[in-house]
Amino acid sequence: MRINTITFIGFIVIGLGGFAFTATAEEPAEASSACDIEVKVTGMSCPVGCSPKVQKALETQDGVSTATVNFEKGMATVAATGPVCDASQDAALVTALKKAGFDGKVVKRTAKAAAK
Repeated sequence: MRINTITFIGFIVIGLGGFAFTATAEEPAEASSACDIEVKVTGMSCPVGCSPKVQKALETQDGVSTATVNFEKGMATVAATGPVCDASQDAALVTALKKAGFDGKVVKRTAKAAAK
């Protein structure tokens, strides 16, 4: 019985060790880059219907954690991490807006220090 207990504990230790290794090995590289992106949005005609559509269109993009829409200013502020923070990815945000029925243009991008 003692051998079975030791074997069982060995499997648990190996299993947990593998899990810990996997968790650190798969830590996303995108955690190192975070940004805020300001997007000028045109084509919004009403705050009740348009603002939620713009928000949803932006928040469905990979790397976007939140999008806040200011109807009066015609602006959306996006909090994001990873590749979407690269200016070469602006087209993806604009395309998402076009699919939702709006036009847009990234006007400002601000890098943020990543939280550890």
